[in-house]
Amino acid sequence: MATIASVRVPTEELALHESLATVPDLRFECKPLVLCEYAELSLLHAVVDDRWELETALDADVSVERWSLLTSFDGGWLYDFDWAPGVDAAFRTLTRGGSVTSATATDAVWHLRLVFSSREAFSEAFERCSRYGPSMEIEHVHTLADGNENVGDLTRSPYRIDDLTDEQREALRAACERGYFDVPRRISLSELADELDVSHQALSERLRRGHEVLVREVLFFDESGVA
Repeated sequence: MATIASVRVPTEELALHESLATVPDLRFECKPLVLCEYAELSLLHAVVDDRWELETALDADVSVERWSLLTSFDGGWLYDFDWAPGVDAAFRTLTRGGSVTSATATDAVWHLRLVFSSREAFSEAFERCSRYGPSMEIEHVHTLADGNENVGDLTRSPYRIDDLTDEQREALRAACERGYFDVPRRISLSELADELDVSHQALSERLRRGHEVLVREVLFFDESGVA
């Protein structure tokens, strides 16, 4: 039976560690539309306040051989990457025998959602990473029962509540305490951003990402799927 695994991989063992360490609030996302046997994740959506700061960091990032900006996209920018040889090898180790259904990179961690044809195939991937790297930390594993296969299970976000960043927790807590979620609201987004000493865009991003984590966890996570 197909097995879906949500895992964490350190960015320093995969890709874009230097860029993420250099640029505040940077986030990369990849959600392939078609599953493939090996996804090198060459197309990534970057969410960041300062595009020019990002591109300066990309020029100095040893994991990136070449990059090109394709277009603005969904409040950020879509980039095409050519990875350094070691990065390609690391992606192949992770994905051999499986497929990537979604991926994000932020705060020094890649969050990957992988699907394998069987529990045994995933176990082989985990053992391979344990031997050769990159390090793989399992968040949860879900095996699809016969007759219950659902495309939504394969493309579901890999986030869990534990994945909320400190900034997202602070933003959500402050928004709740100061009445941002009240009807009518007792504080505007701009006012709350001023109180937290962050930009309007940064606060909006933290709240949106935090909401996604909470909603995915509450509405979609199946406790029976935890390894």
